[in-house]
Amino acid sequence: MPRKSIGPKAMNAAARKREQVARDRTTVMEQYDSEWPARVCLLVLQSPRYKGVLKEAAWRQLGRINGWVSRVSRYPASGRRWLLGA
Repeated sequence: MPRKSIGPKAMNAAARKREQVARDRTTVMEQYDSEWPARVCLLVLQSPRYKGVLKEAAWRQLGRINGWVSRVSRYPASGRRWLLGA
């Protein structure tokens, strides 16, 4: 006997994934980057749809979530970013 569907209609795996990606894209546009979960950060980083500032924000948030970086400093003379420990 098949399981009873939880939502208003039964969906296959591909339909559930499409719905999840749509929710994640809405999250990117409607929430502050400091509120993004790791899944949304990874979506932004892998998608060619998002560029520049959004990718940088996703990378910073992913670093905060995983504890990779405590702060980032820009040295104007060299134009490079250096990762500094705590």
